[in-house]
Amino acid sequence: MDTIHVRMNAQLPPFVRATTSTIKELDEKVEDLKRLIRQKTYIYVKNLRNYTREEKFNFLNEIRTLYAEADGFAEKKVELAEQMYDKVDSFINEMDEYKKRLDKKRVVPDDKKLAKGTQPAKRAKVPKVERKKTTAAEHKAARLAENAAMMDQLKEAPVVGELEAPVNPHEPVYCVCRQVSFGQMVACDNKHCPTEWFHFGCVGIDATPSGVWYCSDCKQQPRRRK
Repeated sequence: MDTIHVRMNAQLPPFVRATTSTIKELDEKVEDLKRLIRQKTYIYVKNLRNYTREEKFNFLNEIRTLYAEADGFAEKKVELAEQMYDKVDSFINEMDEYKKRLDKKRVVPDDKKLAKGTQPAKRAKVPKVERKKTTAAEHKAARLAENAAMMDQLKEAPVVGELEAPVNPHEPVYCVCRQVSFGQMVACDNKHCPTEWFHFGCVGIDATPSGVWYCSDCKQQPRRRK
């Protein structure tokens, strides 16, 4: 027991600390890549109608590369977690074996003590819990399926100007995307602006402008503001 205890104290805490620290670093890298992928995807969808076929291919290829890099970090996290699990599990198995040896060597109380009712209570046997491991292959398959679904959506994304929604055909459309009013929108301050209203995301803003605001077309035609 002393040998197991010494080895456990010497090996387990440093190993767990180092492994969890590395997993945390990898997790931060994955989150950074996810943010970058979201930014790239937003830019791609927003400017899709302006891209040539080659530009679309290059942009999608760049996003795929980011997904592959993030997937590599995520797979490494799973491998480290499994290594840590196996390390802890090996010590648990050793402790189980040691306990079995102790049980076999237990001293049986003499007959006099038993007659006086001093027999120790029989301990209920605690069933061993089956610990189920999720393999790295299962984790990877789930991630690949999720990434593939996202890439299929990007590849099949129609040109912004061709997007159609199940709405009343007589409902007016706005913005450069020529869609109906939804979400947050901003109005062009040029009273002659043919488009009038724009979705925040389509014009690259996330809050209502504090002052006068003109769309990109009206900015190029200052005389029409009067």
